[in-house]
Order: sequence, then structure tokens, then C-alpha cells
Amino acid sequence: MAAVTAIIATTAAVVGTGLSVKGAIDSSNSQKKASRASAAQEQLRKEQLQLDSARQRRQVARTAAVSRANALAAGVATGAQDSSRAEGVQSSLTSQEGEQTSVISQAENLGFSIFNLNQQITEARSDAATSGAIQNAGLLAVQNAQTIGNVGSTIYNNLPTYSSIGSTDASATISGGLV
Repeated sequence: MAAVTAIIATTAAVVGTGLSVKGAIDSSNSQKKASRASAAQEQLRKEQLQLDSARQRRQVARTAAVSRANALAAGVATGAQDSSRAEGVQSSLTSQEGEQTSVISQAENLGFSIFNLNQQITEARSDAATSGAIQNAGLLAVQNAQTIGNVGSTIYNNLPTYSSIGSTDASATISGGLV
């Protein structure tokens, strides 16, 4: 009876450790899936930022073109289209367009930096979860090392024995073990 109890206890410990390791691996895989989904989401946000920035640049260019055209029309209406004042107004409008476009580009670059940092954070969290799962699996193996080590000896010690010593005929004796 003690042999059966030892086998059951050893089997339960091995199965428990195996299930714990599987759980740790599954948790790590889930974390990796979440990391990939988060990275895909960040990529979509990045693309949206690019589209918004391009739209804003086009709007700035349209507004600047209208402003320059209005300034030219006003200069023509007053007969000052070739004056230095009209050229100064045109230069000022072009400069304002450049400043606005530069601000949009700076905001876009800042957004890209934030997206890249978010991706690094997500990857680091995924790596940490994987490391934690590996650590937990190792810890479980260490905690159950004696039980796992006893598996072989428990099975070996409970194998049936075969003896033909002293037998004069073809019969043999099988005793003990799990028979």
C-alpha cells in the first residue's frame, strides 16, 4: 500500500509541476499576444498621425496660397503690386507658412517618439512576463526536485521481481511490485 501511495504522491507532484509550467508558458504567450496587439495599435495610431500631419500641411499650404493671392489682389487694386511693400507681404506670408509647417513636423516627430517609447515599454513588459514565467517554472522545478527525483527510484523500487533460483522446472516466481 505504501508503494502505491508513493507512486500517487509522486505522480501528483509531477503533474502539478507540469501544469504550473504549462500555466506559466500560457501566461507568457498571452502576454506576447497582447504585446503584438498593442504594437499593431500603436502602428495604426502612428499612421493616423502621419495622415493628420499631411492633412494639416495641405491646409496650411492652401491657406497660405489664398493669403498670398489676396495680398497680390490688394496690391494690384492699389497699383502697388511691384512695390517693396507687396513683396514684403508675400515674403511674410511665405515665412508664416514655413513656421506652421515646421510646427506640424515637430509635433509629428514628437508623436513618433512617443509611439516608439510606447512600443519599447510594451516589449519590455512582454519580456518581463516571459522572464517571470521562466523563473516560476524553474522555481517549481527546484521546489519539487526531490519529488521529481524520487520518480525513478519509486518506480524502480516497485517493479515486480523475477526469480528462478532453486526451481527445477520451467516455473518461476514473480513477486512484489505492482502486479
